[in-house]
Amino acid sequence: MHPEVSMIIPTLNGGRYLKRSLASITNQNTLIPYKLIVADSESTDGSRSVAERYADVIAQCEGQGIGAGRHCGAKHAGGQYLMFIGADTMGFLGTLYYYTQLDLGHAIDGGTIDKMSKKLGIANLRDYGGIRW
Repeated sequence: MHPEVSMIIPTLNGGRYLKRSLASITNQNTLIPYKLIVADSESTDGSRSVAERYADVIAQCEGQGIGAGRHCGAKHAGGQYLMFIGADTMGFLGTLYYYTQLDLGHAIDGGTIDKMSKKLGIANLRDYGGIRW
């Protein structure tokens, strides 16, 4: 099945949080097919070995910083939607459902989630979807 959503997690020495974040994603049930991409900017703390256990794709990025990581990961994406996630974010796949139902047609980040909350009439979709920031 082709992914409908590509989740991109940029990291640089984020191993301390990455395992918990990736496990929270892969341990959830969803009917929405997704591709999990970790965009690693030459981490030296074992982030890559953590990513190898969970991610569908590990993109090796030349540039550092969140923007470079997002761009690098997006090059490996597939499907209709991009979702950018911090390496320390946990459990939010409920948000995937709402995002695809709204068909916003662009990448998702924290600001987009806030806009989705208002559109859906939910006080805080981050909490509703199980997101922990």
